Amino acid sequence: MSLASGAVEYTLGSLPVTGCGVSWTAEELDAALAGPVASLVFDNDGTADIAALLESLPGTDFASDEITKILNNDTPPQNWEVGEALAEAYLTHHRDSYFPWPDGRDIRKPKSSLPGADLVGFHKNNEETRFAFGEVKTSKENKSPPQVVRYGDHSLNRQLTDLRDNKPLRDRAVVYLGHRAIRSDWQGTYRNAAKHYIKTKGSGVTIFGVLVRDVPPNSDDLAASRQMLSENCPGKTLVELLAIYLPAGSIDTFRDKVVATSKRGDA
Repeated sequence: MSLASGAVEYTLGSLPVTGCGVSWTAEELDAALAGPVASLVFDNDGTADIAALLESLPGTDFASDEITKILNNDTPPQNWEVGEALAEAYLTHHRDSYFPWPDGRDIRKPKSSLPGADLVGFHKNNEETRFAFGEVKTSKENKSPPQVVRYGDHSLNRQLTDLRDNKPLRDRAVVYLGHRAIRSDWQGTYRNAAKHYIKTKGSGVTIFGVLVRDVPPNSDDLAASRQMLSENCPGKTLVELLAIYLPAGSIDTFRDKVVATSKRGDA
């Protein structure tokens, strides 16, 4: 499934810390929500794998209804969860990144939350495979930058600074992903990223900060954050701030649109 790259509205700074703002049309957003984004929200690939496993069990030939009930997730996603999936889809399609283990697979009860980075995976930078860590904020606040960027322990600025400066935090994410890499079809990718991570003593990573907005593009959303993160940034650490701008009022439609897609079976 393809995903629009959008129109570039502005770029900021230079390596190792950069910023970029892109915008989507209503048609581009609808196509994303009905395709790659809905697929990530409902983890279609993982669900299909479990369905195949359960259907292969002896004596379950006539139990398809029960299997469907087990796999059915009737808890509608929050708009911010759709925003995270949108950010992941964008980074996967347009930043040569790969996030193989959705957070939803670690949730043991509905509506619970998990600590750590929103996105943990890999980024291909030229010939290097790096670990990639991402934080995502979804905001419809008509202010630039919005409060979710600047204020509090859970602000985008604080979380990105922690990922940049706190090696034990990155180490835990590397171990977390390693447990899931064993015997997976992406174990080789993990090994390559781990080799680079160890060689650079933990600094050779890529950190993404993604802001999903439904207000007019404004470089003030990212400018101060980019400047702050540039100060004392290790040379081998890459940081990209990305703002994805959507038509006005779009965020409030996220949940209904992906749920409608799921009911139609389009995703």
